[in-house]
Amino acid sequence: MAAAIGTLLQIKPVLAINEGGKLDSYKKVRTEKQVREAIIEGLHQTLERLGDPEARDCHIAVAYTDNKEQAENFREQLKAEFPNRFEEEIVVRPLSLLISCHIGENGLGAAVIKRPKELN
Repeated sequence: MAAAIGTLLQIKPVLAINEGGKLDSYKKVRTEKQVREAIIEGLHQTLERLGDPEARDCHIAVAYTDNKEQAENFREQLKAEFPNRFEEEIVVRPLSLLISCHIGENGLGAAVIKRPKELN
């Protein structure tokens, strides 16, 4: 029922994986712009928690379900948001079919991955 009402009101849930590895609701928004802003906010929070606010020691990646153009545009936005990041390239990859089926159309996500100390 909640999903049907959310669809009717065009509510888009923004999900996050917490420190314990559990998938949780992060925010609920209504526009693609708000989705992007929420993801960026979450990336900033994660980078702060990792002690690397500029992503100088982290990789950034973008994932999507079916809209590669949207993901490529988001990559460009992230490049501008994190100009001092460790890795110049931000990887963009489609999510697996299993996850895409649950997320649905126009799914978009991003992640930061801390570079292992062994590679420093």
